[in-house]
Amino acid sequence: NEYKSYLRKWLWGSIDGYSIMSEDLIAHYINHDTSGAQHIRNYLRTEVINCVYNGEDPVELAHRVTNDLARLLCCGKDPSEELSRLRALLGNSGPCGKTLSTGEPTFTCSDCALDPTCVMCMECYNASIHATEKHNLAVHTSSGSGMCDCGDKEAWTSGHTCSIHEGSHDDSTPLDEKLPEKNRFIAYELFKEIMTISVACFRETQDGYFIPEYIRPDPNNNPVIDRYVTVVFNDEVHNFDEVIQQFRTLMNTSQSEGSQNATAIDREGRMLIKRGTKEESEKLRDTFLQYRPRVRRANKEPLVTRSFPEYDYVLQDLLIEVIQWLSDLCQENPAYRRIHCKVSLENRPECLVRRIMLDDVTYWKRVKTTLHKLFMSSYFIDALYKPDLGILFIENYGAMLSAFLDDNKRHDFNYSIISLTVQLFTVPSISELLVTEHNALEVIFEQYVNFYKPHLIQENNIVRIGNLPTHSVSEEKRRDRMLHIMKDAKYILSNIPDNFSPKVEEAFLAFFRMYAEFNASLQEMNPHLRKSGNHISRDKDWNQYFVLEICEIRDVNTSVAKWCQKTNELFRMCTSLLAMFHYDTPFKLCKKLSSVTSYPSLHSLVTALGGGPNTATWEKEHKESRSRLLFPYQVSHVQHDMFKDPVSFHIPGTRLLFSIICEMDSPERFAYVEDLLKDPLRSLILDIPLRTILLSQQIESLMWKRNGLSMENQMRCYRESCKSSLWDKDLLSMQVIMALSPVDDTLVRIIHKYKIESYFTILKSEQESYGPLLKMVECFGYFMLHVLTERHKPGMSHTTEEDIYIKDLIHTFSLSDLPRSKAIRSLIASFVSFDNFQNREAVVDDMLRQLTTQQPTDSGVSVNLRLRPEWESEFTPFYYHFSAEQRQIAERKFTQRFTNNPNFEYRPPTLPRFKRPYGRLRDYLVSPIMQRFFYVVLTRFACNSTGVMVSDLLFHQVLFLIVFGLEDDRNTAHLSDDSDGSSLFRRFHEVLNALDNEVYLIPEENQQSIASLLRQISSMTVRCVREMYPVIRWILDTLETFDRSGDSDLPSGHEPMDTTPAPEKVIPEVDKKKEQSLRARQELLKRFKMEQAAFLQQNATMFDNIENDMIGGEESEEGESPQEEGVACGPNKGPLPRHEATSQTCILCKESEAEQDCKNTMIYGCLIEKSVVLKPEFHSDIDDKLRIRNLFTEGNLHIQSCGHPMHYNCLYAMVGPRPPSQNLEYQFLASVMTRYKFNHGEFSCPLCKMAANVILPVTTVNAVAVGTLPDATTAEFLSEIEEELSGGSSPGDEDIPGPPESPGDDSMFFDHNLEHRGMSINAILNFPDGGALRGLLDEDVSGDALMLEIPSIQVAGENEENPPPYHNDLAFSEDAQPAEKFRDEMRRFYRRVRHMHGTKDPVFECSAPFTLKMVSYTFTMLEFNLREKALMAGIAEYQGDFLHTLLRILFQSLSTHDHLYSHELTRELKYLFSGVKREEAAVIPSILNLDVFTVFVAGCFFFRSDQKCFNGALVELCVTAEISKILLAVESSEEMIADASAADSDAIELATTWGYLRKLSQLSATDDPFPCPMSLVHTVKTSLLPLLRKMALFLRYLTGIQSPAALAEMQSREGEFILLMKYLNLASLSDVLGFGKVQGVARSPPKWYQTLDVPRFQRTSDFNRTKREGKLVDLPENFVELLYKSSQYICPNVKVQARSTQSTALCLICGQFTCFYNYCCRGTIDGKSFGPGNLHANRCSGDLGVFLNFEKCQVFILPVRSCGMYITGPYFDKYGENFKYSRNKALTLNQSVYERIERMWVKHELRPMTARNCEGVRYIANEDGYAY
Repeated sequence: NEYKSYLRKWLWGSIDGYSIMSEDLIAHYINHDTSGAQHIRNYLRTEVINCVYNGEDPVELAHRVTNDLARLLCCGKDPSEELSRLRALLGNSGPCGKTLSTGEPTFTCSDCALDPTCVMCMECYNASIHATEKHNLAVHTSSGSGMCDCGDKEAWTSGHTCSIHEGSHDDSTPLDEKLPEKNRFIAYELFKEIMTISVACFRETQDGYFIPEYIRPDPNNNPVIDRYVTVVFNDEVHNFDEVIQQFRTLMNTSQSEGSQNATAIDREGRMLIKRGTKEESEKLRDTFLQYRPRVRRANKEPLVTRSFPEYDYVLQDLLIEVIQWLSDLCQENPAYRRIHCKVSLENRPECLVRRIMLDDVTYWKRVKTTLHKLFMSSYFIDALYKPDLGILFIENYGAMLSAFLDDNKRHDFNYSIISLTVQLFTVPSISELLVTEHNALEVIFEQYVNFYKPHLIQENNIVRIGNLPTHSVSEEKRRDRMLHIMKDAKYILSNIPDNFSPKVEEAFLAFFRMYAEFNASLQEMNPHLRKSGNHISRDKDWNQYFVLEICEIRDVNTSVAKWCQKTNELFRMCTSLLAMFHYDTPFKLCKKLSSVTSYPSLHSLVTALGGGPNTATWEKEHKESRSRLLFPYQVSHVQHDMFKDPVSFHIPGTRLLFSIICEMDSPERFAYVEDLLKDPLRSLILDIPLRTILLSQQIESLMWKRNGLSMENQMRCYRESCKSSLWDKDLLSMQVIMALSPVDDTLVRIIHKYKIESYFTILKSEQESYGPLLKMVECFGYFMLHVLTERHKPGMSHTTEEDIYIKDLIHTFSLSDLPRSKAIRSLIASFVSFDNFQNREAVVDDMLRQLTTQQPTDSGVSVNLRLRPEWESEFTPFYYHFSAEQRQIAERKFTQRFTNNPNFEYRPPTLPRFKRPYGRLRDYLVSPIMQRFFYVVLTRFACNSTGVMVSDLLFHQVLFLIVFGLEDDRNTAHLSDDSDGSSLFRRFHEVLNALDNEVYLIPEENQQSIASLLRQISSMTVRCVREMYPVIRWILDTLETFDRSGDSDLPSGHEPMDTTPAPEKVIPEVDKKKEQSLRARQELLKRFKMEQAAFLQQNATMFDNIENDMIGGEESEEGESPQEEGVACGPNKGPLPRHEATSQTCILCKESEAEQDCKNTMIYGCLIEKSVVLKPEFHSDIDDKLRIRNLFTEGNLHIQSCGHPMHYNCLYAMVGPRPPSQNLEYQFLASVMTRYKFNHGEFSCPLCKMAANVILPVTTVNAVAVGTLPDATTAEFLSEIEEELSGGSSPGDEDIPGPPESPGDDSMFFDHNLEHRGMSINAILNFPDGGALRGLLDEDVSGDALMLEIPSIQVAGENEENPPPYHNDLAFSEDAQPAEKFRDEMRRFYRRVRHMHGTKDPVFECSAPFTLKMVSYTFTMLEFNLREKALMAGIAEYQGDFLHTLLRILFQSLSTHDHLYSHELTRELKYLFSGVKREEAAVIPSILNLDVFTVFVAGCFFFRSDQKCFNGALVELCVTAEISKILLAVESSEEMIADASAADSDAIELATTWGYLRKLSQLSATDDPFPCPMSLVHTVKTSLLPLLRKMALFLRYLTGIQSPAALAEMQSREGEFILLMKYLNLASLSDVLGFGKVQGVARSPPKWYQTLDVPRFQRTSDFNRTKREGKLVDLPENFVELLYKSSQYICPNVKVQARSTQSTALCLICGQFTCFYNYCCRGTIDGKSFGPGNLHANRCSGDLGVFLNFEKCQVFILPVRSCGMYITGPYFDKYGENFKYSRNKALTLNQSVYERIERMWVKHELRPMTARNCEGVRYIANEDGYAY
């Protein structure tokens, strides 16, 4: 302590006159005296020792130390003022460089950013031209490893700075020299010492952490020498559940504590779990290291646990905070930033930054994130030192990468130092510097090649990649990490230098030699041999080879091809080298290439290298074939049989060669390539891509089925997911090589490869099957179509990039309507170059506006795009990007255009002209071999269109080849024969009319021309010809046009076109009948559509008034007697409903049964859920033992049902054991029910799949018709109440037994006659549920579930004296009486209601109050949802039937004397209405403090008898109470509507009553009347209307008395008020007010007002004025605002400074942010573990959570303790798409969508929707509970 005091005096004061501000101390710093550094070390040592010794909070220690260092940096002055003053000296701050936190929104301008990694923070973007000029914006969320690029000129084409950071400093500006000298040198020494100590203390060795001696305590005088800590470190080996399980097992923590510990370890990288002595710490460490889980397949590796001195732990945490302080200082002050860079990068190569790079793998996560932030806030912002950092990265790249790959902790890549390369290698100036001066490309790729060297094998002097290991998890993780190396190469190669100097060329050639050698080793890796006989036993692992070629080297290939085009010399060198790799010894040639500079031809290259191809090998593999089976040609073939020799999808060397060749843009280069690719090399290269194309076609034709599914998966990857890099490259290679090769020789080689020579010679149909041969011919047709007609490729034809994309979009939209985002993703999948397309957003928008129109849709997007009709002619069904499934759709769409429109005129798509070299491809169409192909196919089709040697597909292929050939003739009619490089000896249309043998090769009898065959085929009536007739007609018309125009002389044998009308077709009788039937059907459909349209137009007004929603549904036609208006209560109530025998039909067995017949109990499945849609009122603090409290608790229950009745036994059969003889319908419905199971007792309706959690019996016994009983008057009701409370009988108590005689029995009033069965009431309550539905409807509450039990079976040994343990007295058996069935089922229903309310206290065993509260709330919600509709016409018929049944069943159940019932509740209700104060009722609240409608519902059920009804009296009293509440809630100071007319006597009386009641209730000291009487009347009527509506709905379905017909129509408020008053037997408001009468407001019991709880009433009134009923939270217009707020959210359970990985969501019910799908906030509900979503929903709403997930931008519906589902969120982009489609978070609020979600929540449709959409429901349960 003395030393600490001394040190503080030295720092902040003076010691013997030696001040920190003295010039002597500054001189020490200037002279590099280390005494100042020693003082800092001593200070840190002392502070840490005191913290450990005194048990001080490390956070306070860090705060104090950083403040002390800041004062030292400011030479003893106040840091806040001094740092601001120093910052002002520097002027503008320069680049922003803000480190982006996890989840923080990042902004990218798609128009101006050089690449997607260039981002701005929110502040900079809003102050930039990108926001003001409304550029195309992309918003994403940061992973926590990026920084703002505002101010970086090399990141943006324009607008590189915002208005905040304008006027940045020049790179060479000496910012540090602007500081005062003493500040500058103090900062230099302080930063140096901090970094030196930190780098040393963070470094981990085998013996622990290396703490330097100069910072360690003196071992001879160390008071904390025996204080140790046990620390658990994070790794990427164990998952959360394994870590939690170890903590629960070894440290006996709870599930919640274990989750928080695992989250802290994951986020911070380590966690202190124990402080103690060295022995205790090491013992706990050994316990963790020796732990092995017993669970099978669990991770057997122990957690990384260390034990070391507590001093080391506290010192490291302190240094982390100091580094964080230094990072913030560098971020704010550019002068200190530069000083820090100078300190850390001096003394290269042994500088501090290098030590950080090499030791990075030993750091834990929090250190990594802190140091990464320091890098971003200093080196990456300072442009002067940023190149030095890049050089340091390249110099140590190999060491860093090796350490990263061998990291046994397996830290995530985002936390590695390697992840920072993207900040360096994407800068053009730095990448050029590293390539030219430091061979960056060679250094990077050398590490990649070294990784795969162990997998290289040598066969026949050829080195290639062998089998990669498949089952090693560690090896797969290492391979995944290697992907980042190729990303680094991609970053550098993406910046092609404008000034391509010789040094750059030399550096690139050095890299290319290595790269070409590696591609050669990948050639034909993972080969496959066709399996014959048995199927393959096990599929080969193929995915990793595609990952190697696609994910690792694809993007590099694209960039390398662009680099090779920079100079002619570089182009020749690279193409020559790749061409030579197709010989036998590529590695040998590659090594010799370094001594050669230029080669004019391949021959000279081979000569210079000292050799050529191996002659013996060549003769062996390339055998000359002189077969004259068909063609008079002598062609050498590569002897490779697709069915006998191995073949591979992987030919990266060949694809790289043709990627370079296809980029060429000069005739000189093409001439070089033509000279390079000569035989025998040409035949070699031709065969290689042809193999892969043919392999994919054979797999598609099911010729490789015995090789397993892996071949089909590879084919799909080749043709679909990776088509732009594999299929497109191979097709392009074939087009190039075919353009360079002789036409006839090439066609012979291709036909030989397909093995279809025999097809050209056999013209007669034979009996044997030609299925495989025909499939191969069809594959040949596809191949020729793709090669000869696909010209929309760069460099091949006179097209632009936009034309290529337009063509692809046309074919994409031709298949189906798509949203914009899917169309863009289709372009990205089809073209690798589309990702780097400049101004992509603007160009794509122009293309889409040109091609499509918008079509509204109700799916996840607002609009779909549909192709315009004028572009349909550009569509062809044989587009080369179509998959097999897409081709089938395309052919169907193509033929439908003709069949749907008989007058359709076909027009072929526009073909762009070939550029000069590729025009030779047109020669293939006029080749005699292709003409023979046309002739054979058409001849076979004309002879027998259904023969085994021809197909519709083959016929279509030939037609389209002819169409494209004729279209070529039309496009090139004005050109010379060789203007585009072709050497056509005759035009295509001339060949089609020719008959000479030179064309068709083999003379035939009765030979016809192709044109004649087409004429013959056009007269055929088969379906294929009818579908393609417009195409055939176009061909014939085009030929006729050519002949008339005299384009060429007719050759010999030409048949003149017959212009006479064709004879009428002879159609068979069968076909005639089919066509007549088809026409009749079409006419019928057309007439029906016209009639339907006319009907809709005539009734448009009616349909406009119908809203299609759940509550509206079908309008029920009520009011059978519209002539007589209904009255619900009172002496004149009626007309009474007719009592007819009703029956229900079971939805399962389809049997009908009368409700009075109880042979089989009929039931409804109901869903009860908690609801907070309507906010509850404040409840009073009354005694918990009083039952009336349960009527007015805050929890609200809502009940609903689908209204589908079913038999009890049928439901049991669905979920119980099903006999084998059960029919298929039952089995299907059972599978539907069991697909949706909740963990807490829910099932789904077998018919509509709606959720249900309780069963309501439909059958009634001795039902009492409520409407038939006469109504007692209000005076009679009140007098009977007073008489009963004074000692008389109670209204309706004649048949109800008294309370139990046993003292203290305060439980439910069951039938006490049950005692004779030997069962007590408690035994009934605790009776176990042995039924089949126990798992569905039971959740840790015995007796509260549905007890559906198996009928008892007599077992040997059972008798009456010895009953079984679980007797089935409560089960439904065949002998049970109807009353017993009904009673027992209702008992279960009431207990289930109470259980759903969540009340398990035995004090509240009476379940009736919870049921009545549920009924009250359900009707309140019903009235709320009907406010915009007609009151009695807005309820669907099925819902009205259910409500009527529910109330009727409850009424009958509560009147049954043996059911649960509470006299205390009834007595307390009587106290409410009584006008006399009683001492025993002093704690009972006033009726004015309660919800009046709930009191009314309870009174309707409790106050009744078999002789009379009290509904009319209850209506009058409750309306009176509600008016009193309205009057008392009105303040005299409130602004009222001005009186429009003079006040009448009633209004004046009401104003006087207002003053009287307020004084009586002690709300006012005077009884002055209200100043605006008419306004008060208006307020009373408006506020009273909701209660009248609820009462009317309730009595309508309770009594069955029809309401006035006018209530089924929309009415004004005044008109509806009058109608409701009449229906409720209330003549007028004056009668209700009771002026001049005994009852009413003026004569209401004074006890109501004298017992009023004034504070509670005022709170309730204030709450009602501001409450938001039926509203979700308000959302901001811009989604970015929510993203920014969510990024600032900190989990309350885990507070760490490390980079956060939490996922957050917004509760749309309460508006709070919460963790989402995280382990940090897990807890328990009823003893079970659940995630933060369930916990929050349970606290917030009780039963249902509605969350906006920020990661997916969707709304998540989460029923508590259940499974949830995602629905479309309310935020959309400017194109009307949500994030699911656009993947862009630049979204705005769509109010209509949000209102629809809100409406579904208000109507309680969300929970049933999760059940009905069971196929889309995500089951999110795991071992320990739910993750959400």
